[in-house]
Amino acid sequence: MLSTIQRVILKKIYRTACWRKRLIRRYFAEHDIINLQIGCGPHLLPGWLNTDIAYKSCKAGALYLDAGKPFPFPDNSIDTIFSEHLFEHLKHEQAVNMLKECHRVLKPSGTIRIATPDFQFLTDLYLHPDTPINKGYIEWSAGGGGCIKVTPTALYVINKFHTSWGHQIIYDQETLSALLKENGFQNIRSCEIGKSEVPALNNVESHFKHMPYEFYELETMILEADK
Repeated sequence: MLSTIQRVILKKIYRTACWRKRLIRRYFAEHDIINLQIGCGPHLLPGWLNTDIAYKSCKAGALYLDAGKPFPFPDNSIDTIFSEHLFEHLKHEQAVNMLKECHRVLKPSGTIRIATPDFQFLTDLYLHPDTPINKGYIEWSAGGGGCIKVTPTALYVINKFHTSWGHQIIYDQETLSALLKENGFQNIRSCEIGKSEVPALNNVESHFKHMPYEFYELETMILEADK
């Protein structure tokens, strides 16, 4: 026999699931091109199906989605997928799930675009801390860039980057490309910020609004791949 609290919780879960299904059906019915953003945070792209796991984002209009679990979308139903500075927050099994699910729901020849920190930039910080851009980044980060102050050395900044904000894995281009390939993607290519041969994927990045643009450019790699 369920308690009153358990019944209330189950009703809330059921209502949330029904609301999510209605929102998805409505979006699919109203759009010929289906664009999905995973981990939108506060940056909801106009005309996109924006999703996030955070309550604040969902309250602002995003659809709840846990990237580490099965997606509530049909096979071969989505044209493009975009995710910015989310992938590094996933554990390995969650990252694999996300790529498998993205491959499943993308239409044939659909495209995924992932923006995530590049491990190479951390290596360069350590090996070449005195170049103007690296020195500037170290001073900015150590001084509180990203909210946490640390001693202004390359090693402190690198450790801060690895351990803060829920980061799990920092990829380099070789490793992320291999992971995409292992999960069915092809035609993997590196892209510049804001630029894509796929019209819907131009000018979608927004994380740089939280930091100096040159530092976002320094720490971020962007890969696209096709189903």
